[in-house]
Amino acid sequence: MPKEKLLNLITRLHDSFGDEEVSPQQQQLLDDMKLHIHNINEPAPTDPDMLQTIETLIEDIEEDHPKAAGLARDIMEILVNIGI
Repeated sequence: MPKEKLLNLITRLHDSFGDEEVSPQQQQLLDDMKLHIHNINEPAPTDPDMLQTIETLIEDIEEDHPKAAGLARDIMEILVNIGI
């Protein structure tokens, strides 16, 4: 199921930061991503846009956390493939 796979990837993304402290902005972006994962019969959140949130996160972590940025790209690819 895409929902479980996405939640798993988000958990892996958070874990990939290791012992380093996640900035408040990065934590907010991770929380925003989780907010958008819902069942089909539930209303979708409107702000911020999921793909925009992921792109912002990638830009923010790309240099210091390339592995985490790769996981975020995987999440974005799944979302694009399922039509989000």
